[in-house]
Amino acid sequence: MEEIGVWVVVFNLICYSIVIPLVLFARRKLKRDKEKIADFAVPVLKKKGKVSLSDIATNLNMGINRVRRLIGTRSKFSAGMLKEGYFEDAYLEGGMLIKPSHLSVEDRVYGYIIEHGGKISLSKACEDLGLEKDELRAAIGKLRREGMLEAA
Repeated sequence: MEEIGVWVVVFNLICYSIVIPLVLFARRKLKRDKEKIADFAVPVLKKKGKVSLSDIATNLNMGINRVRRLIGTRSKFSAGMLKEGYFEDAYLEGGMLIKPSHLSVEDRVYGYIIEHGGKISLSKACEDLGLEKDELRAAIGKLRREGMLEAA
């Protein structure tokens, strides 16, 4: 019986000597990757107002799924960089990281419509975009007049 206890202790020591360093390594890599993304994306957001997730992935030699996970679009386990405040008030829309102050209401509405396959619910769109129904209707009207949208 004592022999089993010794093996349990040895097994636990081996597991902890491997698992703990791996977890610490993974956390450090996660933090480094988030910092790389922020270092690339924040200046682009300040200058252009938007940056695509594929541009981030390409420029940093990361997979697009890793970028999505870290930013927060595909993570089951963490809030992601958006909720952690890495990009201030930026949000995701149609595969783009967007800083709202740089886009017109019409651009935001058009991007939202494209992202949702051309069909939207006005109430859901208002909620998602933070607009009043009158603002949303006015933007849709302007997009129609400019030939960007057609009535369904």
